[in-house]
Amino acid sequence: MEQGGSVTSSYGVIGYNSGASGNSVVIQGTNSSWVNSDGIAVGFYGSDNTLSVLDQASVTIGNLSLGESSGATNNTFEVNNATATINANLQMGGSASRILLGNGGRVITSDNLIFRTDSNTVTISGTGSVLTNSNDRWFYFGEDGGSAVSGNQLLISDGGTLAGFGGVSVGRSAGCVSNLFRISGATTVVQLDFVSIPGLSNRVEVTDGAQLSADYGIDFYQSIDGVLSVSGTGSVCSADILSLYE
Repeated sequence: MEQGGSVTSSYGVIGYNSGASGNSVVIQGTNSSWVNSDGIAVGFYGSDNTLSVLDQASVTIGNLSLGESSGATNNTFEVNNATATINANLQMGGSASRILLGNGGRVITSDNLIFRTDSNTVTISGTGSVLTNSNDRWFYFGEDGGSAVSGNQLLISDGGTLAGFGGVSVGRSAGCVSNLFRISGATTVVQLDFVSIPGLSNRVEVTDGAQLSADYGIDFYQSIDGVLSVSGTGSVCSADILSLYE
């Protein structure tokens, strides 16, 4: 879809079967759009599939999943100088998948964002790039009552930010291991209500002049070897309450 072209559908799948790999949908250019009322799966069972929204294009989606099965790996959702609106769930169900926001890319969600599996990454970089939640929901590393997850990363840098989220939970249970939430760069400011660091060896890092504010608090509930690191000139982390407890 380009040069103002548009598509309207109820559901979309990019890479359905396990052998469906390397497929891509690109929405590019001013007024180019894909309106999808129910949802899009980028890699249902398939791997290495991509949905890209570029250069003032837009996509409107009911639910968005990157991988519906744990075997659906390395799928990508890219928003660069464009806008994506997700009216229900945004979740990463396959491992090693990526959400990339850059160059003023904007993603608006209304429900929780969940890493359901391992080694997934959300990157938000550059001034004006923002992941927004319209209902004060949370960004969760893991599902409530679901499998423990490891190796996931939320990376915010160079003026990118989160907006409207109630909190970030770097792990969802005691079994979540080695997950990372990092903000970096002197123009990067992130304001949340809560930050939670449960699990084993999970980390929150504020570096290179970035600022993190947790208005109500930061807690280490059920945490073993959890880390909050603030380093570099001008780096600031502020919270009403800092709680370390079992």
